[in-house]
Amino acid sequence: MDGGKIEWIRKDLGISWVEFHRELGISRMTLWRCRQEGAPKLIALAILGLWYSRKMGGLLESPGEKHSAVSPRRTKNSKKKA
Repeated sequence: MDGGKIEWIRKDLGISWVEFHRELGISRMTLWRCRQEGAPKLIALAILGLWYSRKMGGLLESPGEKHSAVSPRRTKNSKKKA
């Protein structure tokens, strides 16, 4: 993976270089070397994994799952009227 692809992924995610190297868990110098010389396979996979998890995260849930904001349990003070 060359520096142009790394730059494109960073811009697509909308994060700065500082946030990018922190998210990847690598040093600034390592990220700079990857931009200049190309990323090793392990770092390239980490970059692609970060991009995929951020961009496709909503697609990984199954269609039947729904997140409700309201808890189905009753509160202490609410009593059922019969």
